[in-house]
Amino acid sequence: MFKIIVLCLLGFALTAAWQIFIKIKVTEKYRARYFSKTLPEDAPTELTQTKVKQSKVIEIEYYDQVLFDDAVQQFFEQNIHIRDIQAAEEIQHNLLKKLPAKALTQIRKLDLNEWSIYWNFYDQSLEYYVGKYGVFCSHVDRNGAEHKSEFKMPPKVKEFAS
Repeated sequence: MFKIIVLCLLGFALTAAWQIFIKIKVTEKYRARYFSKTLPEDAPTELTQTKVKQSKVIEIEYYDQVLFDDAVQQFFEQNIHIRDIQAAEEIQHNLLKKLPAKALTQIRKLDLNEWSIYWNFYDQSLEYYVGKYGVFCSHVDRNGAEHKSEFKMPPKVKEFAS
């Protein structure tokens, strides 16, 4: 009985060692194939060589930045306080068609019937947030200044039966 247990353990150990050996070989083969494709033939094959990252310069038209801020200013002047999530896409669409073409937007549905719409254009952004206590708008303009607008809802009074 003892010999059978020892043979089983030895078999398990050999199987595990074989799996580890195969895994190492496959990984080495993958690395060799990957680096042969990414590195040119005459480049040194030393893997510890560090690469210098080039920073990417993004040129943004001043007109587009002003357009985003002006569209957001019009949005603030409209004084929208819609709490219904069904109207979120309409709000999103109406502002998005006034913004620069590269502006991005996203509607988020949160817990407790809260939701928000977020628009951004590089470093500029606008968030329209509808929560339990009201509607809040926050805008970061092209100069990095933050502008806020709040429309707070009065708390609901619960009536107790007497």
